Amino acid sequence: MTPTFPPQDFPPAHRILSWANTKHKFIELPDETLGVYNAYDTHFTAQLYKPLRDQLDKLEVLEDYERWIVPLTSAVVRMQCRGMLVDKEAMHEYRLRINRELRETDGKILSHDNAGPLREPTATFTNSIGSTKKLRAFLFDPVPEGLGLKPTRKTDKGQWSVDLETLFQLHKRLRKKDEHAREVLGALYHRSKLNKTRTNYCFTKPDWDGRVRADVKMASAKTGRFAYADPPLQQWPKDARHVFISKPGYVLLSRDYSQLEARILAYLAGDQVSIRAFETNVDVHSQNACDLFGWDYGDWDGLRDNDRKITRDYSKMFLYRIGYGGSAAGIAEDVECPCSVCTRPGESLQITKEEAVEAEKRWYKVHSAVPKYHRRLFDQVRTHHYFDYPLGGRRYFMSPWGTPGLETELKNAPMQGTAAKRMAIAQVELDRDYDAPIVLQMHDEFLLEVPENELDYWVRVTKEVMERPLEDAGELTGVVLPTDCEVGRDWGHLEEV
Repeated sequence: MTPTFPPQDFPPAHRILSWANTKHKFIELPDETLGVYNAYDTHFTAQLYKPLRDQLDKLEVLEDYERWIVPLTSAVVRMQCRGMLVDKEAMHEYRLRINRELRETDGKILSHDNAGPLREPTATFTNSIGSTKKLRAFLFDPVPEGLGLKPTRKTDKGQWSVDLETLFQLHKRLRKKDEHAREVLGALYHRSKLNKTRTNYCFTKPDWDGRVRADVKMASAKTGRFAYADPPLQQWPKDARHVFISKPGYVLLSRDYSQLEARILAYLAGDQVSIRAFETNVDVHSQNACDLFGWDYGDWDGLRDNDRKITRDYSKMFLYRIGYGGSAAGIAEDVECPCSVCTRPGESLQITKEEAVEAEKRWYKVHSAVPKYHRRLFDQVRTHHYFDYPLGGRRYFMSPWGTPGLETELKNAPMQGTAAKRMAIAQVELDRDYDAPIVLQMHDEFLLEVPENELDYWVRVTKEVMERPLEDAGELTGVVLPTDCEVGRDWGHLEEV
C-alpha cells in the first residue's frame, strides 16, 4: 500500500477550525491583536531554533531526535486525524449509570449516623456532600458532629486534605475506635472515584463527524510514552471503553506486546531464570511466585486453583513494583475500592510487611542478575549523568545523586523507555510501509480500525511488524517480543484471535 497524507477522510480546512474551543477568550480577540501576538510568537520561536539545535548537538542527542521523533511525528499526526468513533447512545447510558450509582452512594452517606449504624440523615452533611469544607468537618470533627477521624496530611494551603488519596489512607489505617466510620468512609471514597469518572469521562464531546481526536503529547512523559488530553485516553476506565466503536463494515483490532517490560528487564539484566521461562513458554508470574516463597513446581501444582490465582496476582504485582523501583512491603498495602457499592474485589494474598520483605530477599537471591544490573545502571548514571538505550537514544539525569525518587526513576526508565522505542519503531513502519489505520497507540498496544473483509491481512501484518527480531539492539539483538491480538466492534469488548 502507498501511504497518503493527509488521509482521504481528513476534513476540509473550514472544518478544522470547528475543533478549536471557540469560546476561549484568546480566540475571541480581534484579528489585528491576534496578528501581533502571532508575529511575536513566530519571531521568538525562530530565535530559539539555533541555540536549541546546538544544545541537542552538544548533548549528542540530535541524531536521536532526527531518527526517532521526526518520522514518528508524521505517523502520530495521521493517527490523531483519524480519531476514534464515539457511540453517543452508549456514552449517554454510561453517564446515566454513573449518575445512578452516585445517587445510591449519596443515600448511603446521608443515612449514616456518626456514632453507630445507619439511621436518619445527619444535619452536618445533608445537601453538602460536594463541599470540601463540609466534608473536612464531617471527617475530622468529634463525634457526634463528625466522624472524629485522625487527619493524615495537609494541603499546600495548610488545611487538612480530603482528596481521593486521603480517603484511601484514612480507610486503610482506621483505628479500632474508628470502626463506626468504616462503611461511610468507604462510600465517600467510592463517591470521589465516581465523581472523578463522571467529570473526566462522561462529557466527552466528539467532533463534527462523531469522532474524538485527543491531543497526543509525544514529549509529556520522560520515558517517551505517549500521553493524551481532551480526553485523556490513557486513563480511560476499562468499563467505559465500550463507548468507542468501529464504523459500519469495520472492526477494531488490538495488538499488544505480551509482558513487554518484564521481558526487557530480563534481557537487559541477563536474568537467565526469567529468560528461560519466557523462551520455554513457562508462565513467568507462576515462576516468580515459586521463587518468592521458596517452592518448586510440585508445590505450585498442588495448590488449589484459587490459591494459585491470588499468589500469581501477588507475584505479578511484585514484578512490576519491585522490578521498577517500588517496595515489597508496599504491595501488602494495595487495596481495591473498599465501598460495598462497588463490585466486590477478588481475594488478595494475606501477607505481612515482614513476610513480604523476606519473600523479596528470596526472589533477589534467585534472580541475582537484577540487582547487579541496577548497580551497573546506578554507576553509569552517577558517573556520566546518562545511559544509552539498547535501541538507540540517550536519557540524561541531571539531578544530584541522592535526590528522593531518583533511584526509583532510574530502575523504571530503561524498561519503559525501551518499550516506548519498540512501539515507535513499529508505529513508523506500520504507517510508512502499510498505511496502517492506527487510531490509538497506548502503552504496549496499537488499536486499528480496519475493514472487516481485510481483518486477516491486518492480523498478519501487525504480527509480522511488531514481532520482527530486533537488529543492533544490544542485549535485545535477535530477541522476538511476542504479541497478543484481540478483535471486536468496540474497545471495551474485544475477543482474542
